[in-house]
Amino acid sequence: MKRILWIEDDAEILKNLFSPIKKEGFEITTIRTYKEYLNISDHEFSNYILSVIDLMIPAGKEMLSNENETILGFSIVEHIRLKRLSNIPIIVLSAFLGAIESNKDDLLKLPPISVLPKPILPSELRDEIIRLL
Repeated sequence: MKRILWIEDDAEILKNLFSPIKKEGFEITTIRTYKEYLNISDHEFSNYILSVIDLMIPAGKEMLSNENETILGFSIVEHIRLKRLSNIPIIVLSAFLGAIESNKDDLLKLPPISVLPKPILPSELRDEIIRLL
């Protein structure tokens, strides 16, 4: 099975983008916080062939003083590359163009990675997933 790990806290975005990707035969696992990501074992993580990461996600309970504080998806990208030593393709999505621009150079140093703005058409995201794989 082709498995994708999707880190996104906005249920509406997930609902709108899932369908064309699932039609391509992908199984999608969603998590909504940085804490949930850290709870994935290295063994479980090794089953994913690609990750889609929102640039701004909640930290999660007990991670920060306020569970609704956000953390940059860039921290997850770094963790995937430097701690898990994984080279799976990563797509970073963000509605904040300034955040994309200010982090793009750092993100692109950790290839293979694609940085895309939200909103994005489901077909565009599907095509990018296929291109990276």
